[in-house]
Amino acid sequence: MLPPINSRLSYPESNKRRGGTPHVLPDVAAQRPERSDGDNTGRSHGISHSNNGVLERMESLERETLHLREEVLHLRQQCSSNQTHRDDERLSLTKVSEDLQRIVNAFNSKAQADALFQQREQQKAALLFAEVARLGHTVESLEHTIRTLAEDTGRVLDRQEQRLQMATARPVAAGNTSPLKRMHDTISIQLQQQSEETQQNVLMLKNTVAQLRVEIDSDRNERWKLDSERQHWLSELRTMVNKMDATMEVKIASQLERVHSKLMSDKMETLRLLEEHRELVSGADFKRLSTQMMEFSRINDHLLALEQWIRTEHNAIKRIFQLFSVDNDNRFQVLVHELADASRLWHGVLVEQDDQWRGQLSQVLEAVQEVSNVVQKKVFALEEVVPMEVKARQKHDEKLRRRVESAVKSLSRAIDATREDFSSTHSLTPRVGDLECAYQRVLEHINGEVETVRSALKETESKLEQLCVVMESKAQEAVCAMTPDVPEPAQAESRDSGGDVPQDGAEEPLVEAPAHPDGASEQAWETALTVLSESIMEELRRRHNEIVSKVEALESEHNEALEGLRHWATTHAQECRQCYEYLQYRVEQNETEVQVQSCLSGLVDAVVSRNALSTTDSKDAGGLLHLGS
Repeated sequence: MLPPINSRLSYPESNKRRGGTPHVLPDVAAQRPERSDGDNTGRSHGISHSNNGVLERMESLERETLHLREEVLHLRQQCSSNQTHRDDERLSLTKVSEDLQRIVNAFNSKAQADALFQQREQQKAALLFAEVARLGHTVESLEHTIRTLAEDTGRVLDRQEQRLQMATARPVAAGNTSPLKRMHDTISIQLQQQSEETQQNVLMLKNTVAQLRVEIDSDRNERWKLDSERQHWLSELRTMVNKMDATMEVKIASQLERVHSKLMSDKMETLRLLEEHRELVSGADFKRLSTQMMEFSRINDHLLALEQWIRTEHNAIKRIFQLFSVDNDNRFQVLVHELADASRLWHGVLVEQDDQWRGQLSQVLEAVQEVSNVVQKKVFALEEVVPMEVKARQKHDEKLRRRVESAVKSLSRAIDATREDFSSTHSLTPRVGDLECAYQRVLEHINGEVETVRSALKETESKLEQLCVVMESKAQEAVCAMTPDVPEPAQAESRDSGGDVPQDGAEEPLVEAPAHPDGASEQAWETALTVLSESIMEELRRRHNEIVSKVEALESEHNEALEGLRHWATTHAQECRQCYEYLQYRVEQNETEVQVQSCLSGLVDAVVSRNALSTTDSKDAGGLLHLGS
C-alpha cells in the first residue's frame, strides 16, 4: 500500500494577518504633544529629520514585506497547481492500470475461445476419423461380398455350361431338347442381368469410395489450413503483446521521467525561493516553509513509491503473459500426444471389430446355406401338393361362379320388381297433391261460412238493440201523451232523447207499430203495446231459431268435413308410411345385394389371382428344381 498524501497544508494564522492590508505606522510627530513656542528651533529641526528617516525605513520594510507576501502567494499557487498535476497523473495511472486489466481479460477470453475451438476441432477430427473408418470397413465388407457373389455366379455358370454340354451330347428327342434350350436361354439371360447389376453396383461403390477419399483429403487440407492459421494468429498475438509491452514500458518510463523532472524542478525552485526568503522572514514564516518542505519531501517519497509499484506491476504482467504463452504451448503438446494415443487405440479397436465382423459374416454364410437346403426340401414337398390344391380350388371357383351368376340374375329380377313398385308409388304423388289442395279449399270454405255466421249474429244483435231503443222511445211518447200535464221542457227532452236514436231507413221494421189513437183509454194502449211486444218477440224467436238451426247445420257439416279430412289424413299417412317402409326395405335389400355382389367379385378376383400366383410359383419351383437337378 502507498502512503497517503495530505493535500491540505497547515499554515499559521500570521499569514492571514499578513495577507490583509499593509500596516502603516502612525505619524510619531502627530502623536507627540506639541511643544510650546519657547523650545529650541535647532533641536526641533534634528528631531524632525530623524523622524523622517525612521519613517522612510519603515516604509521600505513595509514594501519588502508586501513583496514577500506576493512571493508566498505565488508559491502557494504553484503548490496547488503541482497538486492538481499530481492528481491528473494519478488518474492517468489508474486509466493505464484499467487498460492493462482489460487487456488481461481480453487475453483470458481469447484463451478460453481458443480452448473451445481446439476442443471442437478435436471432436470434429474424431468424428471424421470414425466416419472414415466406418466407411472403409463397409467398403471392404462390400468388396468381400461382391467377390464372393462373383465367385458363386462364376461357379453356377460353369455348372450350367457343363450341364448344357452334357445335355447336347446325349441323344434326346426334339420335344425334350427344346424346353431345355429355352430354359438355358432364360437362365443365361438372368445370369447376364445379374452380372451387369453386380458390375454396376461395383462401379457405384468405386465412385462412392473415390468421393469419400476426395472428401477426406479436403477435410485434411482444411484442418491443416486451420492449424496454420491458428499458429499464424498465435505468432501475431505474441508480437502484438510484445509491442504493447514495449510501448507501455516506454510510455510509463517517459511519464515517470517527466513527473520526476517536474518534481525536481519544483523542488529546486522552492529551495531557491526559501533560501532567498529565509533571511527576510520571521520565525513563523520559516516554520511554515519548513512544513511545506516536509510536505514536498513526503510527496516525493510517495511518487518514488508509486513509480516502484508501477514497475513491479509491469513486471508481474510481463511474467503473466510469459506463463500464459508457455501454458498454451504445453497444452498444445499434450493435445497432440493425446490425439496420437487416441488414434492408435481407435485403430486397434477397428482391427478387432474387423475380425469380429469377418467371423459373423462366415456364420451368416453358413446359416444361408442351411436355409437354402431347407427351402429346397420344402420346394420338393410343395411340388407334390400344389397340383392337387390347384384342382380343388378350380372346382371351388366354378361353384362360386355359378352361385354368383344365380345371385346376379335374382338381383336383376329384384331390381325390375322394385322399379315397377316405385313407378306405382310415383303415380300416387299427384293424387296426394290433389287431396291436399281439396283439403285446403274445404278449410277455406268452412272458415268463410263461420265468418258469415259471425257477421249475421252481429247484425241480429245490432237490430235487437235498435228495436229496444225504438220501443223505449214509443213507450216514452205514449206516457207523455197519457200525461198532458207534463210541461213542454220534459216533452222536448223526451223528443230530443228519442231523436238521438239512429234509424236505418233502408231496413224495414220487423212489426208495424199501431198508431196512437187520440183520446183512447189507457187500457187500450196497454193492450196494443202488449200485442205489439208479443208479435216482436215471436218474430225475434223465429229468426233466432232459424239462425240457430243454420249454425247447427253448418257446425255439423264442418264436423263431418273435419272427420272426413282426419280419416283421409290418417289413411294417407299410413299409406305413405307403408310406401316409405317398402321403399326403404327395397333400397336396403338392393344395397345388401350390391355389397354381396362386390364381396363375391372380390373373392373371385382373389381366387383367380391366387391361382395365377400359385401357377407361376409352381412353374418357377419346377424350373428351379430342374436347374438344381
